[in-house]
Amino acid sequence: MKVEEIIDYAWPCMCAEKALKQAHQAMLERDYVKAIENTNAAIDDCKAMLESIRTIASKAESLVRQ
Repeated sequence: MKVEEIIDYAWPCMCAEKALKQAHQAMLERDYVKAIENTNAAIDDCKAMLESIRTIASKAESLVRQ
């Protein structure tokens, strides 16, 4: 039985979206430290999402070559 690894890009995408919303809310509240922290979290989540997408694309390309 072949087991396929699932690469999840959606979770980091949703986490980044949430962090950006929190950063926006922090800016409205003039809590700049919290806004910076949430923005950095969003950036980290976007990096994780990008890595997932690159992995998915790489696997898709290797399947096409077979």
